[in-house]
Amino acid sequence: MEKDKIVRIAQKAGFCFGVDRALKIVYNELEKNRKIATLGEIIHNSDVCMELEQKGVRVITKAAELCPDEICILPSHGATFDIRNEILLKGGKDATCPKVKHILETVSELETDMVFIMGEEEHVEIKGIVSYCTICYKVFHNSAVLEDFLVKSSQILKKYIAIISQTTYNTDDWEKSVEILKKYNLDFVQYNTICKATYLRQKETEEIAKDSDVVFVIGGYNSSNTIKLVEISRKYCKTYHIRNAGDLNREMFENARKIGITAGASTPSYVIQSVAKYIKGEQ
Repeated sequence: MEKDKIVRIAQKAGFCFGVDRALKIVYNELEKNRKIATLGEIIHNSDVCMELEQKGVRVITKAAELCPDEICILPSHGATFDIRNEILLKGGKDATCPKVKHILETVSELETDMVFIMGEEEHVEIKGIVSYCTICYKVFHNSAVLEDFLVKSSQILKKYIAIISQTTYNTDDWEKSVEILKKYNLDFVQYNTICKATYLRQKETEEIAKDSDVVFVIGGYNSSNTIKLVEISRKYCKTYHIRNAGDLNREMFENARKIGITAGASTPSYVIQSVAKYIKGEQ
């Protein structure tokens, strides 16, 4: 690496508690020589999922695909109410992150007229949250969509609203959403269910991006929390979303002096280190 180049790796990059817990559950079952299937990807990282596949872990999309001698493990980001119960009744293991479980319990007990859910509608976690709702709900991708909805739905202004978020939601946009509800004088209760690890990772990414010429955000292309880091970093500098060192080429950073590296909650430390070594010219 050129002497004047500075590479900074985020301290909060990589596995969060929920991801680490889910993988420990899988590996614990592998040590028992169990045949294992996961309901979808156990975490949103292709390197980890490929490694598990090589160890014989199968991915299924519904309980009916489960073989009689297999144990099914629910992913860290959860599942819908019906599928979760069906898997557990078949003797499956629940690797859902406790933070996600808390949201499921919260929405199932709400007594408001309606719940606004901030997050990605097609994400597994949001689908799970929606399936636990016992009241009317609406999912919003961001605060701008929320405000547009309120402008066009004056009858909502008379309702008692609960607002809750995906664990990996953008913290700044959450604050904007709450301010919008205040602006419209809505009667509401807020549940900031963004994971603390997500909050800290987003703030550190912002700090690094402000002081970098280019930032590399490592994580799966379908990882919600990784995508949020990319969005944050791009506000301040050139940013690349990569899965691993295989997605790199030296043209990406040849003219950069300050290079930042961060990663989503499902990215293993060895992938982060591999990216850093490539950038530093050590491999």
